[in-house]
Amino acid sequence: EDSANYNKRLSLLTERTKLIAGKDNCFQVKCSWRIRVGGHRGPESILLPAFDALGMPYIPSSTLRGVARTQAIREIIKRDNIKWQEAEKKIAPYFGSLEAEKSDRSGKVIFLDAYPLPNQMGLQMDMANNIWKWDINNKLEYNPNPNPFFSLREPTFLIGLKLASHCDDPKILQQVKQWLTAGLQAGIGSQVNSGYGELIRAGSSRSSDEFLRVEFSLEGQLIH
Repeated sequence: EDSANYNKRLSLLTERTKLIAGKDNCFQVKCSWRIRVGGHRGPESILLPAFDALGMPYIPSSTLRGVARTQAIREIIKRDNIKWQEAEKKIAPYFGSLEAEKSDRSGKVIFLDAYPLPNQMGLQMDMANNIWKWDINNKLEYNPNPNPFFSLREPTFLIGLKLASHCDDPKILQQVKQWLTAGLQAGIGSQVNSGYGELIRAGSSRSSDEFLRVEFSLEGQLIH
């Protein structure tokens, strides 16, 4: 955390993204607090962050595709008042589906792995504390169990997309980019309910949509 220098490698990776996707198909997203994009299960079932083969923290392309696809389905469900399965059929021309017609069976947009910008990775230790567990008699037992883990603090990622070789419609790419931007702003990765994972596109502001706001005060020892 203190002495590692990843800037040279991250410079190479982000430059590679620009060359593959093209300058106009790249954009930056800033994490407003912290983010943990899950990789593998570790000790005590704590989800470890995703690192590539050389140990660089990143957001896998499969995660970005899943975020954009889920956001697309949710928006279509809300707009057309239809069920999830019906919405999946409508996004097939963008993301592909084995049940679609031949021309729509493969996705038309390629997602690239997203890496933090150099000097803006913010690798830091964090802690999760499971204070309750079930005993052998199926009763709750108070047993604090702190687990340290890595997180990224306020990193900026470079996102790169490009059209597949069998597609030349820029409107498809633009639509997928809008879905991805909205999905990233809603939060990705683990511990989203704790405030992790919100990614704001550079030059844009947070969504004003709120489902609940409550003012409250805390009293007591505040040990939890």
